[in-house]
Amino acid sequence: MHHPNGKHSKGKVSYLESPERRKEFSPEQLLNMIPLKETDSILSYDT
Repeated sequence: MHHPNGKHSKGKVSYLESPERRKEFSPEQLLNMIPLKETDSILSYDT
């Protein structure tokens, strides 16, 4: 399936997986920034 923004996705993925981004925001820090309740669910799409 072709995504209309597919031409930009490789750059975004590279940034999201980069050590520089992890220094700025670790996955744990990002999760802690999301206001979640015990009854909320999180769906993860991994590639």
